[in-house]
Amino acid sequence: MRIALLSPPFKKDYMRNARCDFVSLSATQWYPLWLGYAGAWLEHCGHEVNLIDAPSRYMTEEDVARELSKWGPDLLVVYPGQKSRANDVEIADRLTDKLRCMSVFVGPYFGARPVDTLKMSRNVQYGIVSEMEYPLAELAAGRRPNEIQNLLYRDGDAIVANEKRPYLTSKQLDQIPFVSRFFQKHVQIRDYKTISEFYPFMDILTGRGCNWGQCTFCLWVHTHVTGFTYNIRSVENVLDEFDYIVSDIPEIRGVMLQDDMLTDNRALEFSAQKIRRKNKLAWSCYARSNLTYETMRVMKQAGCRVVHVGYESADQKINYAIKKGVTVKKMTEFTRDAKRAGLTSTATLSSVFRARRGRPPKRRSAGPRK
Repeated sequence: MRIALLSPPFKKDYMRNARCDFVSLSATQWYPLWLGYAGAWLEHCGHEVNLIDAPSRYMTEEDVARELSKWGPDLLVVYPGQKSRANDVEIADRLTDKLRCMSVFVGPYFGARPVDTLKMSRNVQYGIVSEMEYPLAELAAGRRPNEIQNLLYRDGDAIVANEKRPYLTSKQLDQIPFVSRFFQKHVQIRDYKTISEFYPFMDILTGRGCNWGQCTFCLWVHTHVTGFTYNIRSVENVLDEFDYIVSDIPEIRGVMLQDDMLTDNRALEFSAQKIRRKNKLAWSCYARSNLTYETMRVMKQAGCRVVHVGYESADQKINYAIKKGVTVKKMTEFTRDAKRAGLTSTATLSSVFRARRGRPPKRRSAGPRK
């Protein structure tokens, strides 16, 4: 099949490729990771893939329609957002009608309200919740809809939700081709940027799910790979991708590991093996504020620059309520240890201001763009 993967156009500098979607004041764009891994697997299965990440390319709906009309997909895969949901459904409907192809909604935002989103649509026939690689490959191979796990489909006026499939194992994750190679082929690397990372950078996943998995507000752990799941690629496979980036995409100056959180044991094992491989590519990661000083010291030696941490609040009552599972005392110790190890820790702090002042901080105008 010819399969188009679409992150639809919306507002200028809108970004849906993360655990929350927003209009970025800094023009931040993460890579469309979930579409990227799906595309890499579909190409592995023999299909022809066209990835269009419209926000990163500042494309309009007319631009997308023009490109896809020339290309002629058999299947349109649409990754909607939360803030852009109504917009994305309308675009998917119009494109499905214009292109006269099958279409399917995918991704964590769709997984948050799958039936409601599919009901909003006039023309989209299918939806996939949770991991999408195998369901998309089975749909593209012509398997009957009622036989595809994770799939939702229309049956007259009803929407049928099939049973869930087990999450991909470590062996299966290692079999997916490197997403960095797929992005090298399908996107403009320099369209992706964020103020915390070297430019240009690359996003990859070394595992799926969160070893904590309880925070009440987190999108991915409640819609995509849920609960206490943390299924990981082998460290050897991840470092093979690091070596590939160094040799084949030399313009990349750093890699962001987009796992929900890198556990202490995982971070230590990865760092130690990276040092032994003598791979000096810089990297950053997400983590909980409970990494040990010794682990962070080895991470620094292995080229880690930034640890992205959700502190969420300095009010312990709030942290209990949102099931954060880390105390303010531990967060403070972690911050001190990260600095001592030479790492930069970035954090969400808006709720800290609310807890201390009893009101959100005043927003200052960003001024005109330059």
